[in-house]
Amino acid sequence: MGLAPMSLFLACAIVVRNLAVLDAFSERQRDAERRAAAGLSPRTRRRRRRTLANLVGASANAPP
Repeated sequence: MGLAPMSLFLACAIVVRNLAVLDAFSERQRDAERRAAAGLSPRTRRRRRRTLANLVGASANAPP
């Protein structure tokens, strides 16, 4: 496989990924507008990242 087909494939993969992110963002915006129209507060997103202490504690208990 040459450089051109690999580059084209990578470019298409990035475009598809960006479209998925854009769709998710648009959906969240619509949901926030719908909730605001109903008098509700916007939904908060759950935090996925952990503190450094939690990460250190998790790795200390991990099996070898």
